[in-house]
Amino acid sequence: MRIQNFGQNIFWILFMMFSANALATPPQEHHFISGGGISCFQPAKRSPGDHIDFLVELQNICGFLDAYQVKEQADPEFGGMIEDEYRTGPDRIVQTDNTQEAIFVWSRFHELTGDDSFDQNVDDAWTYCLNHPAWLEEGSGEYYRVWNCGWGLRCAMKYESVYGDDSHAGYAAVCAQYIMDHADDLPFEASPPNVGVRNALTLSWSAWNLNEYADFVSNDTFRLGAEDFAGRIKLWLESDPENINKTGWALSGGISAACVLDVLFPDDPESAAAWRDSQLVDLNEYYDPAGYGTDAWVLAWDSWQSLAQNALWRTTGDFRHRRVSFEQSDYIRSFDTDSDGGIPPNPLKPDTEDETWVSTYVILMGFADLTEPPDLRFAMDSTNILPGDPLNTYIQIYGPGLDEMVDLYILLEIGSQFLFYPAFTGEPAMIVLDIKLDFDLAEWVGLSDWVPILSIPEWPHGVPPATYSWWGGLIRHGTAQLLGDVIRLDWTTH
Repeated sequence: MRIQNFGQNIFWILFMMFSANALATPPQEHHFISGGGISCFQPAKRSPGDHIDFLVELQNICGFLDAYQVKEQADPEFGGMIEDEYRTGPDRIVQTDNTQEAIFVWSRFHELTGDDSFDQNVDDAWTYCLNHPAWLEEGSGEYYRVWNCGWGLRCAMKYESVYGDDSHAGYAAVCAQYIMDHADDLPFEASPPNVGVRNALTLSWSAWNLNEYADFVSNDTFRLGAEDFAGRIKLWLESDPENINKTGWALSGGISAACVLDVLFPDDPESAAAWRDSQLVDLNEYYDPAGYGTDAWVLAWDSWQSLAQNALWRTTGDFRHRRVSFEQSDYIRSFDTDSDGGIPPNPLKPDTEDETWVSTYVILMGFADLTEPPDLRFAMDSTNILPGDPLNTYIQIYGPGLDEMVDLYILLEIGSQFLFYPAFTGEPAMIVLDIKLDFDLAEWVGLSDWVPILSIPEWPHGVPPATYSWWGGLIRHGTAQLLGDVIRLDWTTH
């Protein structure tokens, strides 16, 4: 009974001192330095109120890929992807990498929507890949086959996880072993130098996929191989600060950053942030098309930079990187000016010269992780409160996922009591949030970064010491389904 009365007294203090003005003063904004290096080009960004329907965008890209898949069964390239929309006759280019990319995108569409409209495309694409496997692809040197095997792993993993069909597991296993056996055929120091850059970026891509595949099949040999390759990439990046923004063939330095972060720092946000701050300060967000000829694959390079931002988000937990990735993806998608789902390789190209492979890049590099649950966090200026100290509590919610209504529950625990924000009573209460793509609570309420939810100028004297806990959770609206984790932040008064 004494605990209950004590809780009531405390919450009367909190209720009386908590006013509507608590949300009026945002904390100081944190600025993360980015850009620099080769280019500080910054295209116009969409306004916070703009909203892009991701599923419509994805369906448009899937339709574009369908239009340029070889459909004649008697054709020796049946099921393969034609590389671009302006060469579809005898001059067409059909390759395994483009086809594997399409398998990934069509499978991802089925995974998100349950729509089987493109399942036959997937089956036909596998027919092509089995007839023209990644490890036998044409191209000078080993880089092209190693590159193709990276895509072989990516599409095979996605296919099996979506359809529950392991019939292409053997294909993936050969791809993984090929990467292991031929990584040493890609020297970073080569002549001319751009060949060495291309090799480093290619190995970055394949090691990034090999690492995930090692987890997928629980293979320590492949995992150690991926870590060894990522270590080489890390040394290469650190040897020259300009390497992070170099481009080679269809790749840019963003894939090397993603490889190092996701392979070497997957569960170590402090080390990931430290490496970012020491090595990635000059990481470009965009490549200025004015600095290259119209034949340069600028939008493809931008896609890899988006992948780097997503890797930074995954490994550091910093929401700002996810927002940058969405801005980059929005920018790339904006060049589908004829709304056919296709994207050209360069902003200076006409909309009649879209490429299937560039169109697939924006899905994997920018939009692929949209089923991640909204992220909820608490923060306090101090968790040890003395009489006379200010008490400031903030909340941060970032929703990278698809549109949905979400119920936010915030509770404050003392002793055996749980009281619901904002009235601090035992009556269950929630705040309904309409989480759109790229939702940020601070932006939603007109603030920046963290949103203050409880501010007390001075903790009162004479209140017995106690330990409190903030609890928070996000529930899918109208259900009992938890999104993400229940979070907790303990704090003590003295």
